Amino acid sequence: MSRMALLLSLACCAWAADGDKPRCTSAINGKLWPESANTDRIAFRDAMRSGDLEICAAYGWKHHWDRLTISVSKPAVEVKREASPTTELSAASAPNSAQ
Repeated sequence: MSRMALLLSLACCAWAADGDKPRCTSAINGKLWPESANTDRIAFRDAMRSGDLEICAAYGWKHHWDRLTISVSKPAVEVKREASPTTELSAASAPNSAQ
């Protein structure tokens, strides 16, 4: 019984943390969040500048909220790429222009 109460309280907390954002479904596919950004240009601009603008998008049969903008104040994740063997070989076999 206590597990059921715990699961119920966690579900309520997760729902409350999302605020008033509706669930992304086919009925609102293509709509923006915050809702005011759908009709008000100033609200759209403010949400875009703050990085909070999201759109309800469909991927296959599933719908979810996607961010449309990236805030410059948020740190970027650096991706490290390893050199492929073909890149190393082509760089080594390239003629040296300094000769």
